[in-house]
Amino acid sequence: MALRSRPTKAGPAGPRPRLRGKKVRRSKRDKTSLARWCRRQGYGGITRACIRAASKSNRPTIRRQASFYKAAKKFGRGNA
Repeated sequence: MALRSRPTKAGPAGPRPRLRGKKVRRSKRDKTSLARWCRRQGYGGITRACIRAASKSNRPTIRRQASFYKAAKKFGRGNA
């Protein structure tokens, strides 16, 4: 005997379609949690001042991302 799902009410157009959860959409400019953190703190994105403040944050994830961005920005500046 096969298990049956709960019966759906048939309306004039047939059975109701199954509802799915909505996909959460984020803006393209705030892809990382550090970018969102910086904007919540009042910075205009990931700036040097934001990275300096984030490295003193209480949250270890934010500190780790700040140290990564600090190294990445130094690498991109052309300093060997």
